[in-house]
Amino acid sequence: MCRIWGGGSTISATHDRPVESKGPVSATFQGRAIISCTVDPEEHHYLEWFKCRTSIKLPGLFASPYWQTLVFQASVEEPAVRHAVVALSTVHKTGGSSRDRLGARDRIPCPNERLMLQHYNKAISALQDHSKIKDGSSTRVVLVTCVLFVCLELLQGHCQTAREHLRSGVTVIAAYKTAKHRPFDDEIATELSALHSRIALLYPADPGIEDDMQMLPISILYSVNQFKASLDSLLSRACGLAAQYHRRKVLGTSSFRCELEHKQRALIDELSCWLQSYKALRDCLTTNFSLYDKLGDCLLRSHHAMATIMAVRSSEDPGGDTSSCTTEFISILAHSIPLSVLRRSSQFETMHNRLYGSPTPDSTNNVVDMGWIPPLFFTATKCRVPHIRFQAIRLLERSPHCEGAWVATTIAAIARKIMQMEDPKSYHRLHKDVDFAWEALPVAEECESGILEEGRIIHESQVILPDDPLGAVVVRCERRKTSGEWECVEITYDVVDERWNDEKLVVLPQAAEGC
Repeated sequence: MCRIWGGGSTISATHDRPVESKGPVSATFQGRAIISCTVDPEEHHYLEWFKCRTSIKLPGLFASPYWQTLVFQASVEEPAVRHAVVALSTVHKTGGSSRDRLGARDRIPCPNERLMLQHYNKAISALQDHSKIKDGSSTRVVLVTCVLFVCLELLQGHCQTAREHLRSGVTVIAAYKTAKHRPFDDEIATELSALHSRIALLYPADPGIEDDMQMLPISILYSVNQFKASLDSLLSRACGLAAQYHRRKVLGTSSFRCELEHKQRALIDELSCWLQSYKALRDCLTTNFSLYDKLGDCLLRSHHAMATIMAVRSSEDPGGDTSSCTTEFISILAHSIPLSVLRRSSQFETMHNRLYGSPTPDSTNNVVDMGWIPPLFFTATKCRVPHIRFQAIRLLERSPHCEGAWVATTIAAIARKIMQMEDPKSYHRLHKDVDFAWEALPVAEECESGILEEGRIIHESQVILPDDPLGAVVVRCERRKTSGEWECVEITYDVVDERWNDEKLVVLPQAAEGC
């Protein structure tokens, strides 16, 4: 296996997983063994599970210093982190598979829910003292635990609670935006930024972390993991930029326009620089590419294409013509199709079994980091080329997993509904095509943008996930009627019965406010 994942570091012999060795991550959290402290046998069991399974599976394909080193160091010294680790590991081991999608009929209570709640409460209790002290060490503990809480709530299907935890962590980071020295590691901020960028794609009006992280200059990135962290930061900024333009439109003001345009140009330039630098790295490593390298390359390129579209169109009407971005949308498909093919290969099964210690069907399908669902959903809901968006839906329908708040089966249903609302004729025509080539790139004549009725165009959409895996998903869509007036339509999806309820209008407090 080539070494591009670790910037020259060796590969883990235990799990054959790409890692990045950077020495001690934190001057405060020392040590490596997670079980050096005194724990009872039950805690020991779940701490071991976290070490061997949870910390490997949840980050997905890309290893990170947070999951590889920092959380282990912190769990040895800080009770709040250790209890949060046990709680997360309990849910992951005994409840993950039953929460692989919202509304699963066969969902059963976590057999060790009592243990999970016990350690969750202990972690919260231990954090109370840190919240009162508010020094550098306490801030670090709060943020490390925040990441664990977000992941725990996502695995349980408590999407709104996870979002609140994440918002709290982002607020802490933002408080140190202008500080010369921050009391927390970049690795913690990187992890929170990655989680935030995934959820922010569902909530376009939410502010982003934007420039709260001081990332390495793109010119000196030397490993795929560093390129991934840099791209997470750029994607988070793209979400934040779109949110700022949206708020300016809602308020009907021209203030800060020059500042936003400057941010937009800078972001587009940085995304272009990122791609050039990443391609240079790839050109040096064109031989001996492992399955990890192929999968990682596809994920990075599809997310880069999505971030580029977001940056370019952040100042434009979200419901406007997207034909100028067709090449980027095709790029998302081009880098998603190989993921679909590779996932069904025997090579993937072998890798999965070696990495996670179990065959694919026997393991939880949850990850919390970068995956292929967000770019496909973005394509299905933002692209105006019928064939491309329908193909993205088809790929989503064949995704058997979850990526944090992104549950593939539910996300596919939302994407289908939005296309049906905007372009029912094209949807039904393509849906009836039994020979639709969902794993082949569209040819030129299939890349023509559709002509949509003005009253059907969804200019902005917001997905409100429930705080219960059996709860209903709410989708709000902003449309402009032929009369020129704006309306916000709300539809709900019953994830248990897999059924949409009738549309209803939402009264907006201001004209053209949006959803």
